Amino acid sequence: MNIKKEKQFILEMIQERRQDFKSLEEHFRDDKDIAIAAVKMWGNNFQYASERLRDDLEVLTAAMNEFWAVFEYASERLRFDENVGRMATEISGWNLQYVSDNLKDDKNFVLNIVLQNGHTLEFASERLKDDIDIVMPAIEDNSEAFKFASENLRGNKEIAQKVIIQNPLYLTWCSDNLKDDKDFVYKAIQKDPLAIQHASSLLLNDLELVNYSLKKNGLTIEFMSEDIKKNKELVTIAIKSNGGALKYVDYKFKDDEKIVLMALDSYRESFCFASERIKNDPKIAKIAIEAYFGNYASLSQELKNNKELTLQALKQDDKIEYFIGEELKKEIGENNPLLYLQSIILKEDMEKSLKIDTKKNKKIKL
Repeated sequence: MNIKKEKQFILEMIQERRQDFKSLEEHFRDDKDIAIAAVKMWGNNFQYASERLRDDLEVLTAAMNEFWAVFEYASERLRFDENVGRMATEISGWNLQYVSDNLKDDKNFVLNIVLQNGHTLEFASERLKDDIDIVMPAIEDNSEAFKFASENLRGNKEIAQKVIIQNPLYLTWCSDNLKDDKDFVYKAIQKDPLAIQHASSLLLNDLELVNYSLKKNGLTIEFMSEDIKKNKELVTIAIKSNGGALKYVDYKFKDDEKIVLMALDSYRESFCFASERIKNDPKIAKIAIEAYFGNYASLSQELKNNKELTLQALKQDDKIEYFIGEELKKEIGENNPLLYLQSIILKEDMEKSLKIDTKKNKKIKL
């Protein structure tokens, strides 16, 4: 096959999607006609074109019309060309990351981009990240752009408040002086108590803020100091709000029957956070299973071999059979454990009843 026919054959194969451009020999990937055909079928093929063709504006344009992100693979000459850079960012503002530093520092140019996509503030120059005329439009388009602003503007209370209204958890990107501002942090946790995790260590020990946060969402105790997690009054507030807080409190409360029962009352699945001693207590285990059959899985191995507790859980959901203790499994078998366990317990109850009747008869005869 001569070169002309071979080229035509490859072009037809590419257009019919039967030829992978990436696997072609280098001299074919350096052929402009073949490269343009390939990128028109799939823009990302541009990255596999020869170095010479990745410096060709016509090939690049054809590729970007299919897939904007291939601008990343263009030659430095094309990426840093002002006209090409403007064309690329018109196709997608995300291409701002690949243009020259001069364009990244061009205020009007960057402004037009962040107005369309605030997140692209990430790729602006450091000077423009500190320019309120650029940062505010970016934030108005996408409040998450706040994290790319300069430290100076992330400490600007007026700007930060607008961001916190959108998402209180963005407190994490505020400057340290705002994280230590009680009024500012209070406004954030009013909208979402979980925002307190981003407050300063000083405010994480502020009893007024801590009380408010724990009442709104007990799980916020996760972010509090160890002193808070050891404080029974504050732990009680957290547990009443959300029993899942049991996971984060001091161990002594995980081993406290009243606290564990309180946790179960507000979050039925909190039993898994109790101490091993509590998980081996039959009375509390019974209450836990009544609250939620899934708590059976958290019982001690000893109680998983307890027939009454196992039956109690099985009556609610037979999937519990996967957690039954090994000793009990051997005794009841694997086929219909609920029915078998019921019959065993019934038999044991009858035997106990007969023993009691026998004792009574003996006393009557005497």
